[in-house]
Amino acid sequence: MKKLMLFAILGLFVACFAFAQSEQPTQQQPSAYPEQHPAASESTHMSSASIMGTVDNVDVTAKTITVKIDKTEETKSFTFDDKTKWEAKEKMFKADNLKAGDQVTIQADANNLATKIKVKEQAKSDKQ
Repeated sequence: MKKLMLFAILGLFVACFAFAQSEQPTQQQPSAYPEQHPAASESTHMSSASIMGTVDNVDVTAKTITVKIDKTEETKSFTFDDKTKWEAKEKMFKADNLKAGDQVTIQADANNLATKIKVKEQAKSDKQ
């Protein structure tokens, strides 16, 4: 009787161990295909390097900003959305306040969607 009880307990232990092992996720082998990433429109804002320049044009309706890049003198367009963070001396700064000639630093994702736009303070002589 003791042997039967010992085998039953041992069998139960082995069954529990096997069940626990089957519940753990399996490791996937590396695929021959590259890993699929969500499209940029689906991804959260992933920032890239900052780009400094001068605002050339702002279209609030289309939510686009064209900036003349300081280092290369080329122009580049960026879009912005409701998640874009604005940083300026004025606390309630919005895209409506942005104008041609403003100095900005823009962080954008791979699709040129601005994640953060920092507007530099203009000198008093520039404002007059």
